[in-house]
Amino acid sequence: MMFMTLYLTQKLNFPLTNVGYLLLWFGVGSLTGAYGGAIFVSRIGPRRMMDLVLLVGSLPFFILVFVRDPILIGMVIFYGSVRWGVPAPLQ
Repeated sequence: MMFMTLYLTQKLNFPLTNVGYLLLWFGVGSLTGAYGGAIFVSRIGPRRMMDLVLLVGSLPFFILVFVRDPILIGMVIFYGSVRWGVPAPLQ
């Protein structure tokens, strides 16, 4: 996510205000993923959880290449950040 601001402002020509709102969803998704990850780890175990996270976690990066709508980009960022937050209880 470090270069997401540059990508959105320079390649997609989004204003900085909109980029800030889009990256807000990264924080919300990380918190959601951490709490949801703790629940799922206790149910399915840490090994299966990590396998699931790594398998499903690459999808947002492939989807983001094709998305140009700000709302859809926000949804993809949220989904990707949930994936980033899920391993927090595993550490």
